[in-house]
Amino acid sequence: MSVRYSGTKNCSSDRKALEVFSALEIVNNLSSRALLPAIIQAENYDFQEGMGLEESTDFGGLNLGFTDIADYADYRVFVLTAGDFEMSLRVAGQDQSGRIGIYTVDDNHKETELALVSTPVTGGWQTWQTVSGKVTIPAGIFTL
Repeated sequence: MSVRYSGTKNCSSDRKALEVFSALEIVNNLSSRALLPAIIQAENYDFQEGMGLEESTDFGGLNLGFTDIADYADYRVFVLTAGDFEMSLRVAGQDQSGRIGIYTVDDNHKETELALVSTPVTGGWQTWQTVSGKVTIPAGIFTL
């Protein structure tokens, strides 16, 4: 993508006129964000702590595994309009139930709990069940 400028009205902070330019290449280095509502695949995290990826027998792709208490994965999201969002998680657990906390974290590092989801014992690491619910998320840019 490239841009050009041929006007006379834009100035720098020290009031110098912006020079004319053309074909200035723009490189977007910003991390992408999911525009909610969206399907977010587990393996598409921006950062994770304590988990590992493994091949999944459930719809192909990868799943997050080897989870312990306090492990987490971050997903960058943008919510244009506040509202209730349907949430469906595909989970598998050999012999122990657990819980998954769903939180938003804003630019001021304020963490807000949206849901605490109980996960069932499914009888196998690749034996999947869907756990569903609704979460209310305000408009804004968050880490989920």
